[in-house]
Amino acid sequence: MTNEELLQIIEQAAKEKVTELDLSDNQLSSLPPEICQLSNLTRLDLSNNQLSSLPPEICQLSNLTELYLPDNQLSSLPPEICQLSNLTRLFLSNNQLSSLPPEICQLSNLTRLFLHNNPLTSPPPEIVEQETQAILIYLRERLEGSLRQWVSKLLVVGEGGVGKTSLLRALRGEEFDTQESTTHGIEIKSLELTHPTQAVTMQLNTWDFGGQEIYHATHQFFLTNRSLFLLAWNARLGFEQGKLYYWLDTIKALAPESPILLVATHIDERNADLPLAELRRKYPEIIEHCKISSKISFGVEELRQTIAEAAAKLPLMGEIWPTTWLNAANAIRTHSKKQITPQQLWDIMAESKVADISKEVLARWLHELGEILYFQDNEELNDTVILQPQWVTEYISKVLESEEVIKRVGIFTRQEMAQLWRDLEPSMRDHFLHLMERFDLSYRTQENRDIS
Repeated sequence: MTNEELLQIIEQAAKEKVTELDLSDNQLSSLPPEICQLSNLTRLDLSNNQLSSLPPEICQLSNLTELYLPDNQLSSLPPEICQLSNLTRLFLSNNQLSSLPPEICQLSNLTRLFLHNNPLTSPPPEIVEQETQAILIYLRERLEGSLRQWVSKLLVVGEGGVGKTSLLRALRGEEFDTQESTTHGIEIKSLELTHPTQAVTMQLNTWDFGGQEIYHATHQFFLTNRSLFLLAWNARLGFEQGKLYYWLDTIKALAPESPILLVATHIDERNADLPLAELRRKYPEIIEHCKISSKISFGVEELRQTIAEAAAKLPLMGEIWPTTWLNAANAIRTHSKKQITPQQLWDIMAESKVADISKEVLARWLHELGEILYFQDNEELNDTVILQPQWVTEYISKVLESEEVIKRVGIFTRQEMAQLWRDLEPSMRDHFLHLMERFDLSYRTQENRDIS
Protein backbone atom coordinates (compact mmCIF):
# COMPACT_ATOMS: atom_id res chain seq x y z
CA MET A 1 0.00 0.00 0.00
CA THR A 2 1.38 3.43 -0.96
CA ASN A 3 1.40 6.42 1.36
CA GLU A 4 -1.23 8.17 -0.81
CA GLU A 5 -3.54 5.15 -0.59
CA LEU A 6 -3.12 5.02 3.18
CA LEU A 7 -3.93 8.73 3.54
CA GLN A 8 -7.09 8.23 1.46
CA ILE A 9 -8.19 5.33 3.70
CA ILE A 10 -7.56 7.43 6.84
CA GLU A 11 -9.50 10.38 5.38
CA GLN A 12 -12.45 8.16 4.41
CA ALA A 13 -12.45 6.37 7.79
CA ALA A 14 -12.40 9.71 9.63
CA LYS A 15 -15.42 10.93 7.62
CA GLU A 16 -17.35 7.76 8.36
CA LYS A 17 -16.32 7.79 12.06
CA VAL A 18 -15.31 4.13 11.87
CA THR A 19 -14.58 2.36 15.16
CA GLU A 20 -12.54 -0.55 13.76
CA LEU A 21 -9.79 -0.42 11.13
CA ASP A 22 -7.73 -3.33 9.78
CA LEU A 23 -4.46 -2.30 8.08
CA SER A 24 -2.68 -5.63 8.54
CA ASP A 25 -0.52 -7.30 5.84
CA ASN A 26 0.14 -4.13 3.84
CA GLN A 27 3.95 -3.77 3.92
CA LEU A 28 3.56 -0.42 5.71
CA SER A 29 6.93 1.00 6.72
CA SER A 30 5.54 4.07 8.51
CA LEU A 31 2.31 5.65 9.73
CA PRO A 32 1.47 9.26 8.85
CA PRO A 33 0.73 11.74 11.68
CA GLU A 34 -2.78 12.02 10.17
CA ILE A 35 -3.64 8.76 11.94
CA CYS A 36 -4.68 11.01 14.85
CA GLN A 37 -7.83 11.99 12.87
CA LEU A 38 -9.38 8.57 13.65
CA SER A 39 -10.63 9.69 17.06
CA ASN A 40 -13.53 7.19 17.09
CA LEU A 41 -11.35 4.11 16.69
CA THR A 42 -11.65 1.46 19.38
CA ARG A 43 -9.72 -1.23 17.51
CA LEU A 44 -6.71 -0.74 15.21
CA ASP A 45 -4.95 -3.69 13.58
CA LEU A 46 -1.47 -3.00 12.14
CA SER A 47 -0.25 -6.61 12.30
CA ASN A 48 2.33 -8.00 9.89
CA ASN A 49 3.72 -4.80 8.41
CA GLN A 50 7.21 -3.26 8.32
CA LEU A 51 6.74 -0.56 10.97
CA SER A 52 9.96 0.34 12.79
CA SER A 53 8.43 3.14 14.89
CA LEU A 54 5.10 4.76 15.74
CA PRO A 55 4.29 8.47 15.35
CA PRO A 56 3.56 10.16 18.71
CA GLU A 57 0.23 11.25 17.17
CA ILE A 58 -1.11 7.70 17.50
CA CYS A 59 -1.47 8.49 21.19
CA GLN A 60 -4.34 10.89 20.40
CA LEU A 61 -6.61 7.90 19.66
CA SER A 62 -8.13 8.22 23.12
CA ASN A 63 -11.00 5.74 22.50
CA LEU A 64 -8.71 2.91 21.45
CA THR A 65 -9.20 -0.25 23.51
CA GLU A 66 -7.25 -2.73 21.32
CA LEU A 67 -4.02 -2.06 19.41
CA TYR A 68 -2.51 -4.86 17.31
CA LEU A 69 1.17 -4.42 16.35
CA PRO A 70 2.62 -7.97 16.18
CA ASP A 71 5.00 -9.04 13.40
CA ASN A 72 6.51 -5.63 12.69
CA GLN A 73 10.02 -4.20 13.10
CA LEU A 74 9.36 -1.95 16.10
CA SER A 75 12.55 -1.18 18.04
CA SER A 76 10.95 1.32 20.44
CA LEU A 77 7.62 2.76 21.55
CA PRO A 78 6.87 6.45 22.15
CA PRO A 79 6.46 7.28 25.89
CA GLU A 80 3.25 9.11 24.87
CA ILE A 81 1.61 5.71 24.48
CA CYS A 82 0.59 6.13 28.13
CA GLN A 83 -2.07 8.60 26.90
CA LEU A 84 -4.15 5.73 25.44
CA SER A 85 -6.05 5.62 28.70
CA ASN A 86 -8.81 3.24 27.49
CA LEU A 87 -6.43 0.62 26.11
CA THR A 88 -7.17 -2.86 27.46
CA ARG A 89 -5.14 -5.05 25.07
CA LEU A 90 -1.77 -4.27 23.46
CA PHE A 91 -0.21 -6.79 21.07
CA LEU A 92 3.55 -6.38 20.49
CA SER A 93 4.78 -9.92 19.81
CA ASN A 94 7.47 -10.60 17.18
CA ASN A 95 9.10 -7.17 17.09
CA GLN A 96 12.59 -5.83 17.87
CA LEU A 97 11.85 -4.21 21.24
CA SER A 98 14.77 -4.29 23.68
CA SER A 99 12.99 -2.15 26.29
CA LEU A 100 9.57 -0.71 27.09
CA PRO A 101 8.96 2.89 28.17
CA PRO A 102 8.14 2.74 31.89
CA GLU A 103 5.22 5.11 31.21
CA ILE A 104 3.25 2.07 29.97
CA CYS A 105 2.51 1.35 33.64
CA GLN A 106 0.15 4.37 33.56
CA LEU A 107 -2.26 2.48 31.26
CA SER A 108 -4.64 1.79 34.13
CA ASN A 109 -7.13 -0.27 32.05
CA LEU A 110 -4.54 -2.51 30.39
CA THR A 111 -5.30 -6.17 31.17
CA ARG A 112 -3.28 -8.01 28.48
CA LEU A 113 0.17 -7.11 27.15
CA PHE A 114 1.62 -9.54 24.60
CA LEU A 115 5.42 -9.39 24.23
CA HIS A 116 6.54 -12.83 22.97
CA ASN A 117 9.62 -12.95 20.73
CA ASN A 118 11.17 -9.58 21.49
CA PRO A 119 14.85 -9.20 22.51
CA LEU A 120 13.77 -7.51 25.75
CA THR A 121 16.25 -6.74 28.50
CA SER A 122 13.99 -4.29 30.33
CA PRO A 123 11.71 -5.60 31.72
CA PRO A 124 14.02 -8.59 32.29
CA PRO A 125 12.92 -12.03 31.02
CA GLU A 126 11.98 -13.24 34.53
CA ILE A 127 9.45 -10.40 34.83
CA VAL A 128 8.11 -10.83 31.27
CA GLU A 129 7.48 -14.54 32.02
CA GLN A 130 5.08 -13.50 34.79
CA GLU A 131 3.03 -11.57 32.23
CA THR A 132 0.98 -8.37 32.28
CA GLN A 133 0.54 -7.53 35.97
CA ALA A 134 4.17 -8.23 36.85
CA ILE A 135 5.40 -6.17 33.88
CA LEU A 136 3.28 -3.17 34.87
CA ILE A 137 4.42 -3.37 38.50
CA TYR A 138 8.11 -3.56 37.44
CA LEU A 139 7.65 -0.57 35.09
CA ARG A 140 5.97 1.36 37.93
CA GLU A 141 8.98 0.64 40.16
CA ARG A 142 11.27 1.83 37.36
CA LEU A 143 9.26 5.01 36.79
CA GLU A 144 9.60 5.92 40.48
CA GLY A 145 13.41 5.79 40.14
CA SER A 146 16.03 3.51 38.64
CA LEU A 147 19.73 3.21 37.88
CA ARG A 148 21.75 1.12 35.44
CA GLN A 149 24.10 -1.27 37.19
CA TRP A 150 27.32 -2.08 35.34
CA VAL A 151 28.19 -5.10 37.45
CA SER A 152 28.58 -8.83 36.78
CA LYS A 153 30.48 -11.89 37.96
CA LEU A 154 33.79 -13.24 36.63
CA LEU A 155 34.80 -16.74 37.75
CA VAL A 156 38.41 -17.83 37.31
CA VAL A 157 38.79 -21.62 37.42
CA GLY A 158 41.45 -24.18 36.59
CA GLU A 159 43.90 -26.56 38.20
CA GLY A 160 46.14 -25.55 41.11
CA GLY A 161 49.34 -23.70 40.24
CA VAL A 162 48.30 -22.50 36.77
CA GLY A 163 48.58 -18.86 37.86
CA LYS A 164 44.97 -17.75 38.35
CA THR A 165 45.77 -15.29 41.14
CA SER A 166 48.77 -13.87 39.23
CA LEU A 167 46.54 -13.49 36.19
CA LEU A 168 43.99 -11.44 38.17
CA ARG A 169 46.78 -9.34 39.70
CA ALA A 170 48.09 -8.60 36.19
CA LEU A 171 44.58 -7.63 35.00
CA ARG A 172 44.29 -5.22 37.94
CA GLY A 173 47.65 -3.68 37.02
CA GLU A 174 49.42 -5.02 40.12
CA GLU A 175 53.04 -6.16 40.08
CA PHE A 176 53.92 -9.81 39.53
CA ASP A 177 54.64 -11.56 42.84
CA THR A 178 57.15 -14.41 42.57
CA GLN A 179 56.12 -15.51 46.09
CA GLU A 180 52.36 -15.58 45.32
CA SER A 181 50.80 -17.88 47.93
CA THR A 182 48.35 -20.66 47.08
CA THR A 183 44.68 -19.71 47.17
CA HIS A 184 42.69 -21.70 49.72
CA GLY A 185 38.95 -21.80 49.12
CA ILE A 186 37.79 -18.63 47.34
CA GLU A 187 39.07 -15.07 47.09
CA ILE A 188 36.57 -12.45 45.93
CA LYS A 189 37.82 -9.08 44.72
CA SER A 190 36.83 -6.48 42.14
CA LEU A 191 38.11 -5.75 38.62
CA GLU A 192 37.18 -2.50 36.89
CA LEU A 193 37.14 -2.36 33.10
CA THR A 194 36.13 0.31 30.60
CA HIS A 195 33.05 -0.58 28.59
CA PRO A 196 34.07 -1.13 24.93
CA THR A 197 31.32 1.08 23.44
CA GLN A 198 29.94 3.23 26.28
CA ALA A 199 31.56 5.81 28.53
CA VAL A 200 31.08 3.78 31.70
CA THR A 201 33.23 1.64 33.97
CA MET A 202 32.11 -1.95 34.43
CA GLN A 203 32.73 -3.74 37.71
CA LEU A 204 33.39 -7.46 37.65
CA ASN A 205 33.28 -9.29 40.96
CA THR A 206 36.15 -11.75 40.45
CA TRP A 207 35.97 -15.16 42.09
CA ASP A 208 39.42 -16.72 42.33
CA PHE A 209 38.99 -20.40 43.18
CA GLY A 210 41.65 -22.47 44.91
CA GLY A 211 42.86 -24.99 42.32
CA GLN A 212 43.68 -27.86 44.68
CA GLU A 213 41.50 -30.81 43.91
CA ILE A 214 40.02 -30.88 47.41
CA TYR A 215 38.39 -27.49 46.73
CA HIS A 216 36.97 -28.40 43.30
CA ALA A 217 33.95 -30.01 44.94
CA THR A 218 32.88 -26.81 46.69
CA HIS A 219 33.36 -24.55 43.63
CA GLN A 220 30.21 -25.83 42.03
CA PHE A 221 27.94 -24.11 44.59
CA PHE A 222 28.99 -20.83 43.02
CA LEU A 223 29.12 -21.61 39.29
CA THR A 224 26.06 -19.58 38.32
CA ASN A 225 24.55 -18.79 34.97
CA ARG A 226 24.89 -15.35 33.40
CA SER A 227 28.51 -15.14 34.57
CA LEU A 228 31.75 -14.96 32.55
CA PHE A 229 34.22 -17.82 33.02
CA LEU A 230 37.99 -17.66 32.63
CA LEU A 231 39.38 -21.19 32.40
CA ALA A 232 43.15 -20.99 32.91
CA TRP A 233 45.65 -23.68 31.96
CA ASN A 234 49.45 -23.82 32.06
CA ALA A 235 50.97 -23.87 28.55
CA ARG A 236 54.22 -25.23 29.99
CA LEU A 237 52.44 -28.35 31.33
CA GLY A 238 49.97 -28.86 28.47
CA PHE A 239 46.18 -28.85 28.23
CA GLU A 240 45.80 -32.48 29.41
CA GLN A 241 47.38 -31.55 32.73
CA GLY A 242 45.00 -28.54 32.81
CA LYS A 243 42.04 -30.98 32.75
CA LEU A 244 40.18 -28.70 30.34
CA TYR A 245 37.55 -31.31 29.49
CA TYR A 246 36.75 -31.79 33.20
CA TRP A 247 36.36 -28.04 33.76
CA LEU A 248 34.39 -27.46 30.55
CA ASP A 249 32.01 -30.31 31.40
CA THR A 250 31.50 -28.87 34.89
CA ILE A 251 30.73 -25.38 33.56
CA LYS A 252 28.42 -26.80 30.89
CA ALA A 253 26.47 -28.77 33.52
CA LEU A 254 26.07 -25.98 36.06
CA ALA A 255 26.16 -22.75 34.01
CA PRO A 256 25.21 -23.82 30.46
CA GLU A 257 24.45 -20.30 29.20
CA SER A 258 27.70 -18.70 30.36
CA PRO A 259 30.47 -17.66 27.94
CA ILE A 260 33.96 -19.11 28.49
CA LEU A 261 37.39 -17.60 27.78
CA LEU A 262 40.27 -20.09 27.67
CA VAL A 263 43.49 -18.56 28.94
CA ALA A 264 46.91 -20.15 28.42
CA THR A 265 49.35 -18.96 31.11
CA HIS A 266 53.19 -19.17 31.25
CA ILE A 267 53.25 -18.53 27.50
CA ASP A 268 56.80 -17.18 27.89
CA GLU A 269 57.96 -20.75 28.61
CA ARG A 270 56.15 -22.71 25.90
CA ASN A 271 53.67 -22.33 23.00
CA ALA A 272 50.01 -23.00 23.77
CA ASP A 273 49.14 -26.10 21.75
CA LEU A 274 45.43 -26.77 21.97
CA PRO A 275 42.85 -28.68 19.84
CA LEU A 276 40.75 -25.50 19.72
CA ALA A 277 38.50 -26.43 16.77
CA GLU A 278 37.53 -29.70 18.46
CA LEU A 279 36.91 -27.97 21.81
CA ARG A 280 34.73 -25.32 20.16
CA ARG A 281 32.64 -27.97 18.41
CA LYS A 282 31.95 -29.71 21.71
CA TYR A 283 31.70 -26.54 23.82
CA PRO A 284 30.23 -23.71 21.67
CA GLU A 285 30.25 -21.43 24.75
CA ILE A 286 34.04 -20.94 24.22
CA ILE A 287 34.31 -17.44 22.76
CA GLU A 288 38.09 -16.95 22.68
CA HIS A 289 41.46 -18.47 23.48
CA CYS A 290 43.93 -15.95 24.94
CA LYS A 291 47.64 -16.42 25.65
CA ILE A 292 49.40 -14.53 28.42
CA SER A 293 52.41 -14.37 30.67
CA SER A 294 51.73 -12.53 33.92
CA LYS A 295 55.47 -12.59 34.63
CA ILE A 296 56.46 -10.49 31.58
CA SER A 297 53.01 -8.85 31.08
CA PHE A 298 52.63 -10.45 27.66
CA GLY A 299 49.06 -10.52 26.29
CA VAL A 300 47.56 -8.97 29.43
CA GLU A 301 46.18 -5.87 27.69
CA GLU A 302 44.63 -7.98 24.91
CA LEU A 303 43.04 -10.26 27.52
CA ARG A 304 41.67 -7.26 29.42
CA GLN A 305 40.05 -6.01 26.19
CA THR A 306 38.62 -9.45 25.38
CA ILE A 307 37.15 -9.72 28.90
CA ALA A 308 35.62 -6.23 28.58
CA GLU A 309 33.95 -7.13 25.26
CA ALA A 310 32.57 -10.40 26.65
CA ALA A 311 31.45 -8.80 29.95
CA ALA A 312 29.60 -6.01 28.11
CA LYS A 313 27.32 -8.66 26.56
CA LEU A 314 26.45 -10.42 29.84
CA PRO A 315 22.69 -10.40 30.58
CA LEU A 316 22.94 -8.50 33.89
CA MET A 317 25.56 -5.98 32.69
CA GLY A 318 23.98 -2.54 32.31
CA GLU A 319 20.66 -3.85 33.63
CA ILE A 320 18.21 -1.24 34.90
CA TRP A 321 17.58 -1.70 38.63
CA PRO A 322 14.64 0.12 40.21
CA THR A 323 15.85 2.20 43.17
CA THR A 324 13.78 0.02 45.51
CA TRP A 325 15.78 -3.04 44.34
CA LEU A 326 19.10 -1.24 44.89
CA ASN A 327 18.09 -0.18 48.40
CA ALA A 328 17.10 -3.78 49.22
CA ALA A 329 20.38 -5.13 47.78
CA ASN A 330 22.38 -2.71 49.95
CA ALA A 331 20.39 -3.69 53.05
CA ILE A 332 21.09 -7.38 52.31
CA ARG A 333 24.83 -6.71 51.75
CA THR A 334 25.18 -4.94 55.08
CA HIS A 335 23.11 -7.41 57.10
CA SER A 336 24.93 -8.65 60.21
CA LYS A 337 23.90 -12.31 59.98
CA LYS A 338 25.52 -15.00 57.83
CA GLN A 339 22.21 -16.65 57.01
CA ILE A 340 18.52 -15.76 57.19
CA THR A 341 15.20 -17.38 56.26
CA PRO A 342 13.46 -16.59 52.95
CA GLN A 343 10.76 -14.79 54.94
CA GLN A 344 13.39 -12.52 56.50
CA LEU A 345 14.74 -11.87 52.99
CA TRP A 346 11.25 -10.90 51.75
CA ASP A 347 10.81 -8.67 54.83
CA ILE A 348 14.06 -6.81 54.07
CA MET A 349 12.85 -6.29 50.51
CA ALA A 350 9.42 -5.16 51.71
CA GLU A 351 11.06 -2.55 53.97
CA SER A 352 12.71 -1.14 50.82
CA LYS A 353 9.29 -1.20 49.08
CA VAL A 354 10.16 -3.90 46.54
CA ALA A 355 6.90 -5.18 45.01
CA ASP A 356 5.93 -8.73 46.02
CA ILE A 357 5.93 -9.84 42.40
CA SER A 358 9.56 -8.68 41.98
CA LYS A 359 11.09 -10.26 45.09
CA GLU A 360 11.97 -13.66 43.64
CA VAL A 361 13.53 -12.05 40.56
CA LEU A 362 15.73 -9.81 42.71
CA ALA A 363 16.74 -12.84 44.82
CA ARG A 364 17.71 -14.72 41.63
CA TRP A 365 19.82 -11.79 40.40
CA LEU A 366 21.62 -11.54 43.75
CA HIS A 367 22.29 -15.29 43.65
CA GLU A 368 23.66 -15.10 40.11
CA LEU A 369 25.87 -12.14 40.98
CA GLY A 370 27.28 -14.13 43.91
CA GLU A 371 25.91 -11.78 46.58
CA ILE A 372 23.84 -14.53 48.22
CA LEU A 373 23.46 -18.30 47.97
CA TYR A 374 19.77 -19.15 47.66
CA PHE A 375 18.55 -22.17 45.72
CA GLN A 376 14.91 -21.15 45.27
CA ASP A 377 13.96 -24.13 43.11
CA ASN A 378 15.33 -26.86 45.40
CA GLU A 379 12.90 -28.06 48.08
CA GLU A 380 15.65 -29.25 50.42
CA LEU A 381 17.68 -26.03 50.16
CA ASN A 382 15.13 -23.24 49.71
CA ASP A 383 14.52 -22.82 53.44
CA THR A 384 17.77 -20.88 53.95
CA VAL A 385 19.40 -17.82 52.37
CA ILE A 386 23.16 -17.60 52.90
CA LEU A 387 24.41 -14.01 52.93
CA GLN A 388 28.13 -14.84 53.01
CA PRO A 389 28.72 -17.47 50.32
CA GLN A 390 32.44 -18.07 51.19
CA TRP A 391 31.31 -19.28 54.60
CA VAL A 392 29.91 -22.44 52.95
CA THR A 393 33.29 -23.40 51.49
CA GLU A 394 34.96 -22.88 54.84
CA TYR A 395 32.64 -25.35 56.61
CA ILE A 396 32.35 -27.98 53.90
CA SER A 397 36.14 -27.93 53.43
CA LYS A 398 36.39 -28.94 57.12
CA VAL A 399 34.67 -32.20 56.17
CA LEU A 400 36.81 -32.78 53.07
CA GLU A 401 40.00 -32.14 55.06
CA SER A 402 38.94 -33.99 58.25
CA GLU A 403 41.53 -36.57 59.40
CA GLU A 404 38.69 -38.62 60.91
CA VAL A 405 36.75 -38.72 57.59
CA ILE A 406 39.95 -39.59 55.70
CA LYS A 407 40.78 -42.32 58.23
CA ARG A 408 37.30 -43.81 57.75
CA VAL A 409 37.81 -43.75 53.95
CA GLY A 410 35.17 -41.09 53.31
CA ILE A 411 32.57 -42.02 55.96
CA PHE A 412 31.04 -38.93 57.60
CA THR A 413 29.07 -39.63 60.78
CA ARG A 414 26.63 -37.47 62.73
CA GLN A 415 29.10 -37.50 65.64
CA GLU A 416 31.84 -36.13 63.39
CA MET A 417 29.40 -33.54 62.02
CA ALA A 418 28.55 -32.41 65.57
CA GLN A 419 32.28 -32.04 66.25
CA LEU A 420 33.34 -30.30 62.99
CA TRP A 421 30.28 -28.02 62.86
CA ARG A 422 29.82 -27.59 66.62
CA ASP A 423 29.38 -23.81 66.34
CA LEU A 424 26.50 -24.18 63.84
CA GLU A 425 22.84 -24.49 64.75
CA PRO A 426 21.38 -27.96 64.01
CA SER A 427 19.25 -26.52 61.17
CA MET A 428 22.37 -25.12 59.47
CA ARG A 429 24.17 -28.45 59.86
CA ASP A 430 21.27 -30.10 58.03
CA HIS A 431 21.35 -27.39 55.36
CA PHE A 432 25.07 -27.87 54.71
CA LEU A 433 24.58 -31.63 54.55
CA HIS A 434 21.74 -31.19 52.02
CA LEU A 435 24.02 -28.86 50.05
CA MET A 436 26.71 -31.56 49.92
CA GLU A 437 24.11 -34.07 48.75
CA ARG A 438 22.63 -31.72 46.14
CA PHE A 439 26.06 -31.36 44.52
CA ASP A 440 26.98 -35.04 44.87
CA LEU A 441 29.72 -34.54 47.45
CA SER A 442 28.06 -37.07 49.72
CA TYR A 443 25.06 -39.38 50.02
CA ARG A 444 23.31 -41.10 52.94
CA THR A 445 23.74 -44.84 53.22
CA GLN A 446 20.57 -46.93 52.93
CA GLU A 447 21.38 -48.96 56.04
CA ASN A 448 22.02 -46.01 58.34
CA ARG A 449 20.69 -42.52 57.58
CA ASP A 450 23.07 -41.05 60.18
CA ILE A 451 26.03 -41.98 57.98
CA SER A 452 27.12 -40.24 54.77
